[in-house]
Amino acid sequence: MRTAADLSDGLRELIVAGREAWQEREYARARGLFDEALVLAEASVDRFGQSAALHFLGNVAFNECRDDESRRLHAAALEIARADGDDQGMATSLGSIALIDVANGDLDAARARYDAAVEAYRSAGMSDAAESLRVRADDLLTGRVRFDEVVHRHTPADR
Repeated sequence: MRTAADLSDGLRELIVAGREAWQEREYARARGLFDEALVLAEASVDRFGQSAALHFLGNVAFNECRDDESRRLHAAALEIARADGDDQGMATSLGSIALIDVANGDLDAARARYDAAVEAYRSAGMSDAAESLRVRADDLLTGRVRFDEVVHRHTPADR
């Protein structure tokens, strides 16, 4: 399993600080840190760093209801993960795109992407993550859990 500890110095600090800002819902600050991380990762040709920065930028865009941008960023991270044979990265990106599908009301596409994400986690040897995602996806797609209970989104009126 790859984590922030696998990122190079400098890049790791930007990603961790950005993730903390994102978790605190300080989206502008998080975006700035992830943008800086992406520039650094691209300059050093650190594909894992690029994928991580793109993923978190996609999360920020999603939380700000910028779904087209979020989908584009997660798709770019997915492309890197596929090219590198990174099953964990593929699972993360597919799960994120599935959540965008849910937000847009396309539950069939969401189900297909969640299923692919679960399989990618299994291929990565991450059976606990696969099972956790399977349960969360089922809860969300069957209505056992409401979408707004799972994610925090700023609607345009909130800004």
